[in-house]
Amino acid sequence: MQRMFRVKARGYDPSEVEDYIERLKKDFEEDLARQKDRLLELRAENKLLSEELAEFRDKENQIVGALVEAQCRASAVEREAKERAERQLMELEGHKRRLGEEMADTRARLLNLKKAAADVLGLFVEEIEQEEKAIAGPKPMKQVG
Repeated sequence: MQRMFRVKARGYDPSEVEDYIERLKKDFEEDLARQKDRLLELRAENKLLSEELAEFRDKENQIVGALVEAQCRASAVEREAKERAERQLMELEGHKRRLGEEMADTRARLLNLKKAAADVLGLFVEEIEQEEKAIAGPKPMKQVG
């Protein structure tokens, strides 16, 4: 702000200069008061934002912790599921092997039973034939002649 003063015999008019200085001082003080008020507002806003930031960081840490825990649990569940699946697969393979052995044993017993039944049937047929021969008696001889 540039100001022109009237010149008097000994320089500028002192009352004008003093008035001007007072106005400058008053403007400066008002401006300084506005800046102090703005600084207080900014400090209060900064405090609120810092508190919010701290809350968000705390929530972020909680979320990160929950995610890490969830990942650990998921890994543990996955590992346990794989182990259980492997155990069940081994049990099923053992069961399959035992069933295969039982089936082979059953087939062998069935073949033996079939052979024994055929043998018994053969003996039974022989007995029937012998009984028929005994009942029929000797066959008469044909005369040739």
